[in-house]
Parts: sequence; C-alpha cells; structure tokens
Amino acid sequence: MRETKRILLSPKLWGLLALLLAFNLVLLVAQDIHMDGFYPAYRKELQTISDLPFADAQAQETAELERLQAVGTLRLWQSEENGELKSMLREACIQSFGADFESKIESGAIDLSEDALHENYLRRDVLQALLDQLAHLQEYPAYLQQVQANSKQMAALSIFNKPNSFSSRNIEKTAADFPATVDLQLDNDFAVTMLVTDQLGGYTLLIFTLFLTLQFLDERKRGLWSLVHGSAEGRSRLARKRAGILLLGVTLGTLVLLGGKLLFGMIQYGGIGSLNRNVQSIAVFSDFPWVMPVWAFLLGYFLLKVLGMWLVGMAVWAILQAVNHLPLALGAACIVLASEYALFRFVPDSYTIVFLRYVNLFALVDVPQIALHYLNLNLFGWPVQGFLLAIGLIPPLLAALFAANLLLAAKKKPVSRQNSLLSWFDRLRVPFSKAVGRLRLFGMELYKIFWLQKGILVLLLVALFSFVSMDAPQPDQELYDTELAGLSASMQGPITEETLRLIDSKIEEYSAWAPSETVLRQLGLLQQMREKVTQSLDAKDGLWLIDPTPYAALMGQNNGRYQRQNAVVLLLALALLLSGTFAAERQDRMQQLLRGSPHGRTRLWGKKIGVALLLTVVVWLIFEAGELTLLHKTYGAFTLSAPLQSFDAFAALPYHTTLGVAIAVYLLLRLLALCAAAGVILTLSALCKQTNAAILLNCAVLVLPACLSYMNINALDFLSFVKPLSPLEASATGYISIVVSCIFLCVLSNRIWKMQKIS
Repeated sequence: MRETKRILLSPKLWGLLALLLAFNLVLLVAQDIHMDGFYPAYRKELQTISDLPFADAQAQETAELERLQAVGTLRLWQSEENGELKSMLREACIQSFGADFESKIESGAIDLSEDALHENYLRRDVLQALLDQLAHLQEYPAYLQQVQANSKQMAALSIFNKPNSFSSRNIEKTAADFPATVDLQLDNDFAVTMLVTDQLGGYTLLIFTLFLTLQFLDERKRGLWSLVHGSAEGRSRLARKRAGILLLGVTLGTLVLLGGKLLFGMIQYGGIGSLNRNVQSIAVFSDFPWVMPVWAFLLGYFLLKVLGMWLVGMAVWAILQAVNHLPLALGAACIVLASEYALFRFVPDSYTIVFLRYVNLFALVDVPQIALHYLNLNLFGWPVQGFLLAIGLIPPLLAALFAANLLLAAKKKPVSRQNSLLSWFDRLRVPFSKAVGRLRLFGMELYKIFWLQKGILVLLLVALFSFVSMDAPQPDQELYDTELAGLSASMQGPITEETLRLIDSKIEEYSAWAPSETVLRQLGLLQQMREKVTQSLDAKDGLWLIDPTPYAALMGQNNGRYQRQNAVVLLLALALLLSGTFAAERQDRMQQLLRGSPHGRTRLWGKKIGVALLLTVVVWLIFEAGELTLLHKTYGAFTLSAPLQSFDAFAALPYHTTLGVAIAVYLLLRLLALCAAAGVILTLSALCKQTNAAILLNCAVLVLPACLSYMNINALDFLSFVKPLSPLEASATGYISIVVSCIFLCVLSNRIWKMQKIS
C-alpha cells in the first residue's frame, strides 16, 4: 500500500497528468478551423435534416449553399472595378435575385451588412460540413460495392488467382472482411472523429506511462537497490505490486487524458451523437471493415489503450531492470523506443518488413494509425489483418513481460562484474577529460551548458523540428494580389521594354478568344500589370516583376498562426537551453566557491553571457536554415537582387535596397528579439536555486504568453515576444525598447550574481 500511495498519489504524477491534458486541449482549441458560433449553428441545422433521406437532405443543403454563394456574387459585383467582368457578375445576380436586385439591396430586402455577411460565411461553413458528411453517407454503399467488384475483377486475372497464393487468399479475405451493406446514420461526428484522429493524445499517454515507469527506479537513484533486493519481498511481492501499480496507473492516465478529451469534445461540439449508430457512419472509418456500434468501438478503444500502455510500460521496465548501470539502462530504453518508432513511422506498405509496423510498441501508442488503415500482411503465405495481429499479440507479450520482470526482480543482482561497454567508455573518457581540463573559462562554460546540461539534445530537437517537422508557411494574401502573382512569376525579371511587348502580345492573344468570365479576368489582370510596368518604365526606377509568394510566406503577419508557432518553439528551446546557466551553480552549491575566486564575480559572468549569446545565435542559425530551406523547396528560389520596392508590400518605402538585404534585416531583427529573450532567461536563472525551477519559471514568463497568443488569446501579448519575433508586427520603438531592456537585464543579472545572498 505504501508503494501504491507513493507512486499513484504523487503530486508530480498528478501535476504531469494535468499538464499533459491541458496541453492537449489547448492544441485542440488552437487547431479548430471553424468560425465562432459554428457548432451551435451546426447542431441546429442538423436537427432540420436528421429525419430526411440522405439524397433529399443533400439536395436541400446544396440548394441552400448555392443561394448563399449567390449572395457572395452580389458582394463581388459591388467591389468589382473591371467593367466587362462587372457586367457578367450583374447578369449572374439578375439570374439569382431578379432584375430589381439593386432596389432590393437599397430597401434592405437583401442584407449585405457586415453582420449579414458574417452569418452568410458561418452558414456556408455549416452547410459544407454537413454536405461532406452526406457525401460520405451517399457514397459509402457504392464504395463497398466497388470493393466487392474489385475483388471479383482481380480474382479473374491470372497474375492474382494462382491457387494457394497469398494474392488469391488476400483477395478472398478482403471481400469477406468488408460487409456488402451496412446501416448508416447522419449525426454529430465531431467528438468521435476528434478522439480517434488526434495522434497527440496517444503520445501524451506514452509520456505519462514512461514517467510512471521511471518511478520504479527510486531505490536505484538513492543507492538503496541492494537493501531492497536483500529482502525476500523486494524480490517478489514488490515486483508483482509494481506490475499492478503500472496497470492502475495507465488506466488512470487513459481515463483522464482520453476520457477528458472525449468529455471536452462532447461539451465543445454539443454531444457525441447516437452511440448505437455503426462506426461506418463516420467518414474516418471508411476503411474499418468490422461493423459495430460507436459505443462498442469506444469501449474497445479505451480497453486497447489501457492494455497497450501497460505492455509498453512493462517492456520499458524490463529494459531498465536488465541493465545495472542506470544511465546505460535509460540509454538502452531510448534506443529501443527510437528504433521502434522508426519502424512504425517510416516503413512503407510495400516493404517485406511492413509487419514490424504492427509488431511494434508504437502500434499500441498510435492505435488509429493501424486501426483505420486496412492492410493484410503476408505471414507464411497467409493474409493476416495488421490491426488484428497487433491486438492478438498483446496477451502473450503481456504474459511474457510479466514473467520476465518478475524473474529480473528475483535474479538480477545489484552488483555484477564490470560492464564491458562501460569499460570502453572509460577508456574514451580519459582523453576526453584531459581535453576538457585544458579548456579555458569560455570553453568550460560552453562545455557545461552544451554537454553536462544536455544542451546538445535541445539543439538536435531544434534541428529536427526545423528540417523535418516544420510545415511550410502559407503566404499572407494581404501582402500581395494572389491572381497577379502567377503572371508575375511567369515573367519574372527586370522590367524592360521587352516585358511590355510580352504583356501586349498576351493581351492581343486573349482578346481574340471568345469572351468568358475567365478570359475577362485574365485581360483585367494583364491590364493591371501593364499599368504597373508602364509606370516603372516611365519612372526608370529599375523595378522587377517577381513572384511575391515566398516573401509573403516568410514575412507574413502570423498567417495561419505560423509566426506564433515559431515563437513558441524558439522560446521553449532557449528556456531549456539557457535556464541552467546560473541556476545550475546554485543547485550544485558551487556559487560560493566560484564567487570567491579572483574572477568569479566579474570575468566568469561575462563568459556566461557570451556563451548564452553564442548558443542563442546557434539556435537562430539552425532554425533559419531550416525555414529558408523549406521555403526554397516549397516556393522556389528567392530573387535576392531585386529592388525591395518590387514587392508591393514595400512599394512606398523611400529607401532603396534589395530584397536580399530586407530578408537579412528581417531575420536579424528576429535574432535581436531572441537575444532579449535570452536576457530574460539569464536574469530569472540567476534568481533560482535549481535548474528545473528556472525552466518552469522561464516557461511561465516567456512560453506561456506565446502559447496563449498562438491560441489567439491576446491578454498577455504585452509580456510576450511573439510580435518582436515576427518583425513586421513590431515597431521601431518596440525594438529600441528591446535593446534597452536587454542591456538592463544583463546588468541586473550581473548584480544578482555579485550581490545575491548565498543559501
């Protein structure tokens, strides 16, 4: 009972659980793409069509959507300046609203106010969501028929129908697995869809399971392993109890994390819909062949997550018990998990070893990835459904791991012969230690942060995000005309008389075509471009025609929350990297000794500041290298030598410079903001007695406001660095304030380091 209370009632455990749940829910809210008021309007509209046949409901919603789109045409007609296109839009408005539509607008019969337009957009969003659901319900029976038809067609081909071959058996099994028909029902699918498609939920549960498993190592961390192993109960009863604690813990974590997320979804989306409808009624279950009600799937999903996380915890516990040296044991567990993840994430369906994706710990972490993807594996010529294979292996693996953990607890001795791997490391450590011992003060400070405080891991994670996980930014359409961008890209280069002749030839070509809305639109765009080119030639300003897309993507103002995401990543990286700069000295009780040395209160402080700034620059370089590489891959090469005024967003700028210089200034301003953030981190680090406390404090001061801004909650923006990290959103005054603040914080950290009372 003491062990159960120690682990399951630990404030750290519950704090982590609350933090993971809050983090997951925050991301769900931030990623919601629907407008305010969408879900109440959706539920209200759903009630009006829930009793109609799917075809009738689809026709009704389609007609309503077309009517709302016609209102959008009225708005276009009002704002259009091109005469020919305005005439065509007028004809479309007459067809939809009658010849007197203008008088209807004036009388208010057709409301084009901002509130009405907002309601129009909201209704269109609702109708489109319902039409997507209805399209699935209408098309799914045909999809099932196509599965059966494909099986018959493939069975008729000699290449697939060889007797007793895997291909022929696979064809038969696929046809047998998918039902010929299934009852479908229209209902609120958002909560269930959110639960089974949110991959982050599985990984947050994994983090909780790993933390729970690491609590079994307390006696090893405190040097009490031999004492525990010396008692009979420490070799048997304690191990059995810990296996039970692990099961209770992962059950608790599953109920809180996944259950809390489902409850949040039910509140956010207004219910879960009928639990008796078949799961195939929900679009994400198109490739799920087993017909069952939603309640049965949810029950099985929660049970599978509990057993799966129990198995993962037992596997990690076995690795930790098998290796005496604790850092080596943790390293071995990390290597196994990384290898398993690589096999799960990167092995394609066509590879022979694809079964390793299913015989895999992460198949139990990211269950939707295998449950919603139908794939038969070739095991000795017999097709076995991958999801069923993963489920079927759970009981024997649990039994084997349970026995292995009991055996290791009983037989594994705390003291054994010298580990050969550690001996090899010791031989490497001797020259490494000698080299480190010859480092001067700056090098030693760099070594402490980079190596001893695991700064190298932070830099590797920044590189992984920047070059692998970062999504390409979407161009900010407020910075350029999207329709002109394609034409500018096709004629990119300095504006010359040849550019004007090329535009005139295109205008002449399009004018010979039969008039249509598309042709008139292109002619209007070419006329706009011709005016711009003519003005540039008359002014002899040397402007270029450029593709503005990459610049609008890089220097956009938080389009798609891209800049906010970057701010969170960069601030979190700096908080993890630099929080131990001063706090680690107090934690190791070295501050008094260092400050008592001749240069410990002067030169040492300067070296710490220098190392922090160097690492800040390294983080900035890694991140910007990844960002620019991604932009180049997505949108093509930058035209760095073009005048800055060629980019319409800076057309009125009186200073003449190039786009390359502008991008460099933009990125250097971001570096300046990062240096100021580093100054805050160092000051707070000097106030803390422990590195972990410094990390938490810096996350609360810097990262939390950035996260709130990422969720469009701007209450703490005045404390946040998100705008300085997106330079087009900040002002010159803001950057002057940043420089002054950075200098002040550096001086403050110096005074704290010199004068702080040692305790």
